[in-house]
Amino acid sequence: GQIPSELSFCINLSHLSLASNALTGSLPENLPTTLIKLILYQNYLSGSIPMDIWASEALEEINIHNNALSGSMPSDMKLYNIKTIELGGNELTGSIPSEIGILAKLDRVDLHDNFLKGSI
Repeated sequence: GQIPSELSFCINLSHLSLASNALTGSLPENLPTTLIKLILYQNYLSGSIPMDIWASEALEEINIHNNALSGSMPSDMKLYNIKTIELGGNELTGSIPSEIGILAKLDRVDLHDNFLKGSI
């Protein structure tokens, strides 16, 4: 199945963990801005990561490794409270944006097994 788009109506949702299921399709747009943890690893999700996830000021953890996500990481991410970014085992392309260095609370980054290039 897919992640229901109706989750956007759960305005108090702070943790979403749907890891190790057989979820397909893309990540829904407009997830609640109250999300602190987004845990969706080991599914069959595809498509790009929606910009509203990259712009979430509340998120502390993004763990979406081992899916089939594509696209690039934007340079204008606003993840000011992010501590963990785990996106390994996907199909991300492009370079790792240098702006990742201004995310002061970031203490774990895992981007293994993608198609990223450039310098770190």
